[in-house]
Amino acid sequence: DEGKQFFVRRIDFSGNTTTRDKVIRRELLVQEGMLFNSRLWELSILRLNRLDYFDKLAPDKASDIQPNNNDSTVDIALAVKEKGKNTIGFNGGVSGLSGSFIGFNYQTNNFMGRGETLTFDAQLGSLERNILIGLAHPYMFDRPLQGGFTFFSRRYNFNEANQANIFAGQDLRLEEFLGGENIQNYRQSSVGFNMFASYPLRN
Repeated sequence: DEGKQFFVRRIDFSGNTTTRDKVIRRELLVQEGMLFNSRLWELSILRLNRLDYFDKLAPDKASDIQPNNNDSTVDIALAVKEKGKNTIGFNGGVSGLSGSFIGFNYQTNNFMGRGETLTFDAQLGSLERNILIGLAHPYMFDRPLQGGFTFFSRRYNFNEANQANIFAGQDLRLEEFLGGENIQNYRQSSVGFNMFASYPLRN
C-alpha cells in the first residue's frame, strides 16, 4: 500500500562555507512546497556529486529527512563538506623555438562560490608571450543557460639568424653572408576573444 504523502516544508544546508546557497538549491529536483519524492531526492544528490564541489555525498548519510505526521510535512537537512577546487601550476624551460620561458596557470571550478569556472594561463619568454583568461557561468540569469568568454593575447618574435645560430651551436654570421635584407625577422601578435552560450533542450 502506498504510504502517506508528505510535502517538503524546509530544506537546510550546512558545511557550505564557500558555495552559495542558490548554487546548491538549483541542482535539487525537490523544492520547498513540492510533494516529497525519494527518487528525485536521490537524483538531486547525484547532480550535486557531479558538480565536484564537495566530498562525495551519500543520500542515506549526507541528508537527514525528518517527517512530521501531524501536518504531513518533511524537513530535510543536507550536510556537505567543501573540497579543494583550485588548480595551480608552474612550468619553465628553454626551447630552441620559444627561447627561455616561465609559465603559470590557475583554474577554479567554483569561483567565489558562484559555481563559475575561472581559467588563467600565462607563458612569458624571451621570444614568445601567451596570456589566456576565461570565465564560464553554468546558470546565467538563474536559468540553465551556460555562457562565458575567453580572452587571449599572443606575441612571437622570430629572428632567422638567431635561430640558425641556436640550431648550429655557433655564430654563423648570416647577416654578413646573406645581407640584412634577406634575413627573415618578424613579430607576430594577435589579440582576441571568444564568446559562447548553450542551453539544454531537455534534462
